[in-house]
Amino acid sequence: LLKSARFQDNLEETEVLLDLISRTEGSNAELRFLEERFFLVLKKLAHKKYRDIYKAVYLKATKIISREGALQRLHSLNEVALRRFNG
Repeated sequence: LLKSARFQDNLEETEVLLDLISRTEGSNAELRFLEERFFLVLKKLAHKKYRDIYKAVYLKATKIISREGALQRLHSLNEVALRRFNG
């Protein structure tokens, strides 16, 4: 499904991914795939140029992502983003 999807920009893709993550039950391969894709796209937004977009997506993600390993990864990525914003 996602392989054939075309998104206007990274923001749109993160919104779709977070929606799919919120609807996916359990800790299965599909959920892990969606999370991995989300982190890849979020990392693209972790630059000064996209600071406001990144912050909005990050806050939304903290409310949706609940799997412990994924939360740790989200917080680690945020540390990288903060260093980039302040560097």
